[in-house]
Amino acid sequence: MFEAKPFRRIVIQVFIGVTILLGSSIMMGLYGAWVSRISDERKLLERNASTVSTHVQRALNDATKLVDIAHIRLQAELTKGALSQSRARSILEETINHFTLYNVTEHFGLLFTTDATGNLYAQSNGPDKPLLNFADRYYFSDLKQHPHNRLTIGNLVFTRTTNRYAFHLAKPLQDQNGNFFGVVVQQILEDDLAESLAPMMSTHKDRVYTYAQNKQISFSYPPTQQHKKVDQPNATRLLDIVSKDGYTRNSLKLDGVDIGLAGTFYLGYAWSSEFGMYTVAVVSERLLLEQFLSQHLFTLGYSMLAFLVGCALFIMLYRQAKNLERSRLLS
Repeated sequence: MFEAKPFRRIVIQVFIGVTILLGSSIMMGLYGAWVSRISDERKLLERNASTVSTHVQRALNDATKLVDIAHIRLQAELTKGALSQSRARSILEETINHFTLYNVTEHFGLLFTTDATGNLYAQSNGPDKPLLNFADRYYFSDLKQHPHNRLTIGNLVFTRTTNRYAFHLAKPLQDQNGNFFGVVVQQILEDDLAESLAPMMSTHKDRVYTYAQNKQISFSYPPTQQHKKVDQPNATRLLDIVSKDGYTRNSLKLDGVDIGLAGTFYLGYAWSSEFGMYTVAVVSERLLLEQFLSQHLFTLGYSMLAFLVGCALFIMLYRQAKNLERSRLLS
């Protein structure tokens, strides 16, 4: 005679086995997809960092050419012994007009000069604002302390001249006696540079930072206005880690504690040897996991549905076995 209890036991065993097999298959599939996603993500971070680094370097190369032209002309006047504010302004305006005939300057804001105390001396357009002082800006203080440096790139600031976020490339000026006279400076506008960069970037949630020589951010993508409240990594810690590792790899996985943030982060980075600047793309593992789960909702939903259907079938089989046992006992 057919044994009901062993059949119920078989039903339970098969249910447990199928559940484990199905769950393991789903978990292995998801884990494989996650590992592949992280691998692709790290490559994408490297690509984004390299793209931003190259774009910033091109903007700096153009700014260097423009500042070099203005610097030569301004320095020639200073060597003669006199550079009035009106003459300095004329030189800056002429430099801009000639340069724009053959070069793209859509990323550039003002071209201006300061005196030895950091006061605005002349600018390429708009009314002069003699009360403005830039002595606290890194590009000015660095060149005043090291007047024989070729140039300095400043960190990202909200400008006092145009009220926009920008970073600056500056060169020192000397008077006829070789004393520090001031600096000639070109603004590079963050939002305009980011706008021209957007078509080259993937639709992605990482944040990309280019760091100046003082380990502060010179440029960020997306631009600052879009993520003012976003916590930024500790630049000193981050650049120390990247600079030690940068000659062997171009991406890292870091505990956020190491860079002053909460959670786990993936980094991709690029180095500009010409200007001595690191560009780092950063994304949190939590954000990647949220995106990953949202992209696999169908798989998870289908798996859950299959599990529920399986449960229903096994419950029916179990009840049938139980009814069979009851019938046998009554017979």
